[in-house]
Formats: sequence, structure tokens, C-alpha cells
Amino acid sequence: MSYRLGCHGKAEIINKSKAILNLINGLISTFPNDIPIEGHTDNTIISNYKYKNNWQISSTRALNLLEYFVGIKG
Repeated sequence: MSYRLGCHGKAEIINKSKAILNLINGLISTFPNDIPIEGHTDNTIISNYKYKNNWQISSTRALNLLEYFVGIKG
């Protein structure tokens, strides 16, 4: 099963993903250990006004997810 958190060429989390992210956050908050967060890139080369390359969009996606989870916990 594949589930998308965002759109091609963008790093923002889409609203319809937030319900599943809230469930995931509830699960990972019960784990005693740290959870790695990875941002993945698109299957095409990214180079636009906002992201110089695929590495930048990948790291921004990971950061946005981390900030979302931290924001839920307060």
C-alpha cells in the first residue's frame, strides 16, 4: 500500500494526510526509543525557485514531518 503525504515538487504535508499522521503519532509516542524520520524525493529531478535539487526537497519533507509531530505534542 502506498500513501502520499505530499504533492510532486512540494514539501508541504497535504491536509488529507493529517488524519493518518495523527494516528501514527499516537503510536510512536508510546515507543521508548527515538524514531528516525526520512524525507524522500520525487522520481524526477527537482530544480526550481524553491529547491535547488532533490536532496533539498527530501530534507525539507523530513523537517516538515518532524515539525508536524512536535507541534502535535506541544
